[in-house]
Amino acid sequence: MSEPSERVEGDVKYVFAGWYSGGSLYSGSSELSLTVDRPVSLESRWEKWYKVVIACKPSAACASEELWFKEGATLDPASLGAEKVVYSGETRYVFQSWSSGPLSVVSPTTLYREYKVQHRVRVEPGEGRAWVEEGEWVDEGTVVTVRAESSRFGFPVQTVLEGFYAEGGSIVEQSVSAGWARVRVDAPTVVYVLWREDYTLLYAFLGLFIAAAGCVFLVARKRLPTAAEKVEVKAETVEMEVKPEEKPVTPLPEVKIVGPSEEIQVMSLEEVENELKRVEEEAERHREYLRRLETMKAEGRLSEATYEQLRREYINKLEMLETRIRELKYIEGKLRDRVEQP
Repeated sequence: MSEPSERVEGDVKYVFAGWYSGGSLYSGSSELSLTVDRPVSLESRWEKWYKVVIACKPSAACASEELWFKEGATLDPASLGAEKVVYSGETRYVFQSWSSGPLSVVSPTTLYREYKVQHRVRVEPGEGRAWVEEGEWVDEGTVVTVRAESSRFGFPVQTVLEGFYAEGGSIVEQSVSAGWARVRVDAPTVVYVLWREDYTLLYAFLGLFIAAAGCVFLVARKRLPTAAEKVEVKAETVEMEVKPEEKPVTPLPEVKIVGPSEEIQVMSLEEVENELKRVEEEAERHREYLRRLETMKAEGRLSEATYEQLRREYINKLEMLETRIRELKYIEGKLRDRVEQP
C-alpha cells in the first residue's frame, strides 16, 4: 500500500503523517508492505499545513514569497527578517513594521512588510547656491522648501533670481524676492534655480564714468591758450624771441558718448576674457535647458502652457546672452589691437 508524501489543495497542503493501527503508529512510511495472516485495520493520517504569503507594501519594495506552516503553529513575523532600506534608483523604501505581531496559523494568510516610500530631491543651483531644507531624501507626498542663498549677487553685473522649476515634483508656491520655493514631492524630483543677468549697475557706472570724462575734458579745454606762445631760447649769451607760426588752432575731437558695448576704457583684456567665458558657459547651459524642455514635452511631462512659457523665457534669455557675447568679442578684439600696437 502507498500514499503520496503530500498533496496540495489550493492554499492548504496535507502532509502524510503515517499509518496508524488501533490509535498507534504502525509505520511512518508512505509505502507499506505487509503479510496479512490475521485481520488488521490500518488508517492513514495527515497533517494540515497552511500557505503564508510574505509580501511588501508597497509591492515594489520586495518580491513576495510563500511559506508553509503547520496548522496551529505560532508564527512571529519578526523572525523572518526584513531589509531595512531598499533602493530602486532615485526612490528608496524604508522598513517601518510588520502588518501583524505573533499569531497562530489556523488558515491561509498574508503578512506584509510595511515600508515608507522616499524620493530623492536634487537641486540644480545654476549660478548661485541652493539647497533642500528637509534634506536629500524625503517622504512621498511631502512639501519641501528649496532655498537660494541669495536672490541677487555680483558687481557691477548682477545675477538675479528669476524663479524655480521642478522636474518630477510640482511647485506649490514660490517667492522670488525671498529666494524660496515649496515643492510637492510625488516622485524623484530635480529643482532648477533660474537666473538672469542685470546690467543696471554697470550702465549706471558707465554713465558716471562718461559724465566725469566729459567734465574733465571741458575743464581742460577752457585752459587752452588762445594767443601765440612766446618761447625764449637761451644759448650762452645770445637771447632771441621766436614767434610761432600762426596757424589755425585745430579743435579737439568732440566727446563721444558710448554705449555699454564700448567698455574698453573700464575693462582690462583679462577681465573681458573671463567675462566672455562665463557668459558663453551660461549660454550653453540655457541651450541644454531648451534641449531638456523638448525632451520633457515629447514625453508628455509638461502641459502645453508650461512648455510655451518656459521655452519663451529660455529663448529670450539666450538671445540676451548671445548679444552680450558679441559685445564682449568686439571689446576683446579692440583691446587686442591696442596691445599689439607698438
